[in-house]
Amino acid sequence: MGTSSSELPSWRIAAYLLVALSSTTFIIQRFIFPFLDPIFELCIFHIPALVASLTYLIMGLRGEESRGGK
Repeated sequence: MGTSSSELPSWRIAAYLLVALSSTTFIIQRFIFPFLDPIFELCIFHIPALVASLTYLIMGLRGEESRGGK
């Protein structure tokens, strides 16, 4: 994919922030005050969090494979 291992910490930070934002939005929408359309919420918060998390996990696994780890 052409990504270097130096990008892995950036993806980790992005994944953590997006998951935190997605979780906060989900809790506010369901339990406090619904203010967003569910489709908008899904497309803007949850899908990017999923993509960033999967990218971080895949890059981490590929990094372990290239280092010869288990």
